[in-house]
Amino acid sequence: MEFGSPARIWWLPESFYTLKNLKAVKLDHVMMGADGPVSLPSLKILQLRQVVIEDFEMLSKLISGCPALESLDLHDCLIEYGNENDILAASLPSLRNFKIYVDIGGELCDIEIEAPNLEHVVLLCFADVKFLGSSPLSCLHSARVDTGESRTISTHCLMGLLTQISNAKEMSLDWPTLESLLGLDDVQLPVFPHLTHLTIQPVGTSCILHSLLHSASKLQALVIDLEMADYPMVWEQLEPPSAPKCLLSSLEEIEIKGLSADKYGIKMVAYLLKAGAVLKKVNIRAHARIDREKNRELASLLRRLPKGSSACDVRLLHCSKDMSISVDDDDHEEFENEFDRDS
Repeated sequence: MEFGSPARIWWLPESFYTLKNLKAVKLDHVMMGADGPVSLPSLKILQLRQVVIEDFEMLSKLISGCPALESLDLHDCLIEYGNENDILAASLPSLRNFKIYVDIGGELCDIEIEAPNLEHVVLLCFADVKFLGSSPLSCLHSARVDTGESRTISTHCLMGLLTQISNAKEMSLDWPTLESLLGLDDVQLPVFPHLTHLTIQPVGTSCILHSLLHSASKLQALVIDLEMADYPMVWEQLEPPSAPKCLLSSLEEIEIKGLSADKYGIKMVAYLLKAGAVLKKVNIRAHARIDREKNRELASLLRRLPKGSSACDVRLLHCSKDMSISVDDDDHEEFENEFDRDS
């Protein structure tokens, strides 16, 4: 069932909340409120987009009235009579997919949810999330976290959330999330024992990236997205003896998006290539603002970078064209001396 129109806000009828055979609902621009009970025993998919909800009690009652729910998507909903002390609380044993997005200026809510079988979670601009249960999120496959620009989530809450999603096999952390961790004097992230794929938008200094790599000893694929960065990440060099375990034993693929020809970006690539003992493929996409001449200069720099893995294929991608980068061993010492002078 799909209901609603951006041109007009509709009140859902009371009869909607007790439809026994309803399996999927996508609501857009409607108003929700029920004086009586909510019982939707067959509902498996619930998507609310820009829906006006009477209060948090109504939202909790709605979700709790869907015991078979497998997918829940709350996108920019407005709680008409909400306040900062409200909590979205629900127990959803069948839930597999959970996504919440709150637009800037919207009602940010604390969330307490028991979903032991959750497999995919997306949290975009939220306040605080707690997954309850004796072994929460033991089935988690993927997680994306973006605290947004609201700055409402504390570093303590964020670290608690990262601990809760630490079982994820795939994880994406956007730049506001990583920026929230920069205030920590000593970044000690939780261990991610099953993480094999990581996507990040790094900001500030490279300490967060180093900490993430040290926390993910089984990482196989890494995506570093620099496109959104307003300023370059300051690269703090680590010598190969202190390289994260994943660079030495499991990391086979790296993709870097939006690489500029600044010294920090080149230092980052140089470190990853040299320390990556089992790398097989590295794809680097130059930043869109790099012109053809700068692209040739970048290709020349990359061509001379030493590689820790003889099987590694490095490719520079620019303007939808692939440019293979090969390494000439005779250039290694000359390049390192030249690069040290430039730095």
